[in-house]
Amino acid sequence: MRGTGYDTKKGVYVTVCTQAAPNPQSTCIGGVNIDGSASSSVWVSSNPPNYAVGLTTPFLPDGSFTVDLVVVAKSGTLDCTVIKCGVVTRSDHLRYTDRTQDVFVPISFSN
Repeated sequence: MRGTGYDTKKGVYVTVCTQAAPNPQSTCIGGVNIDGSASSSVWVSSNPPNYAVGLTTPFLPDGSFTVDLVVVAKSGTLDCTVIKCGVVTRSDHLRYTDRTQDVFVPISFSN
C-alpha cells in the first residue's frame, strides 16, 4: 500500500475498516497495532514515542509511505463480503480525535 501527502508530524494506522457513517467510529481488522505484531494493521510514524521506536514505519520526507498490509475479508464478526469496507488511514492513538489524516479507499471481495 502506498500513500502520499501526509503530515509527517502525525502518525497514522493503515488497515482495513468498515465505511463509517459521519459520526460513528468504524470497525477495523487489525485494530491499533501499538506493538508491531499485527500484519493487518501498520503504524506509520516518523516521530513515535520511545516505546514504539523500531515498531513504526517512517514517512518519507515528502509525507509518503509504502507498507505491506495483509488484507483479509473477514475477522471476528466483521465480514467485508457483505458490508462496505476499505483500506484506510486514520490518526494513530496519540491523536485519536484528529481526523485530518483520514482516507478511505473502497475495496471489495467476492463470496
